[in-house]
Amino acid sequence: MDDLSEKQKRRQIKRVHDILFEYHEALEGKSVVSLKAEYMDIFNTHFPASTHMSVDDLENAIHQCTKAMLAEIIKDNKSVNESYGEAIIANIILQFVSQALSIVQADIPLDQDSDFMYN
Repeated sequence: MDDLSEKQKRRQIKRVHDILFEYHEALEGKSVVSLKAEYMDIFNTHFPASTHMSVDDLENAIHQCTKAMLAEIIKDNKSVNESYGEAIIANIILQFVSQALSIVQADIPLDQDSDFMYN
């Protein structure tokens, strides 16, 4: 990954973004970006809606989703550098996950007088 020049890294990022995302016209001339359907399906397979995950499960889902998306990208586009592409995809997935999930740690006593509102 360190063998790439800054210019090559920028080209790799653009290449991966062009493969993963599609642009739609929105109101007032602004464009909206969305993940292409085939990559959204991969994401949803690894991160189903309203599923509770442990930190280990989340870490595994991120890893597996990254690998699956990279395999799909490389299948049709041999010009994507695998190690740098993996880093780009992992970064994108982490951004999605950080927006969608929150990790909460709570120390809640188990006595009957506990009130969740005040713990």
